[in-house]
Amino acid sequence: MCYHLLGYTHPETKGYHFSAGAYVEFQGKLDAKEKDKVKLDLEKKINDTIKETPESDVLTAKVCSYEEAGKALGEIPSYLKPGSNVRIVKICSMDKGGPCGGTHVRHIKEIGAVKVEKVKSAGSKAFRIHYQVV
Repeated sequence: MCYHLLGYTHPETKGYHFSAGAYVEFQGKLDAKEKDKVKLDLEKKINDTIKETPESDVLTAKVCSYEEAGKALGEIPSYLKPGSNVRIVKICSMDKGGPCGGTHVRHIKEIGAVKVEKVKSAGSKAFRIHYQVV
């Protein structure tokens, strides 16, 4: 969410949000200069968003049809099968939401703080933003 709030447009392709090796993968490429800028700007945006989100702005999750998810998200990841139900999670009102089957905090403030560790290429057509909750 914060990556896109900064104005970047690369689509997310997947994420791994466990404590060891957490990352979000995006489609596209960034050069070395962009990677450094993303790392610094994104860490600040994430932590500012955590601090500034009101207590009343809590996570929402909704299970909807594949068609409803397409309307809500604009694009559905290819790993979701047509005709399936999709759980859309929004971590706060600024979030457009995304498909997710995992567990989540009730409020973004429960995260505490985030350290963006590195921005690294993941093959020739993708990159990953690695982070750690601190």
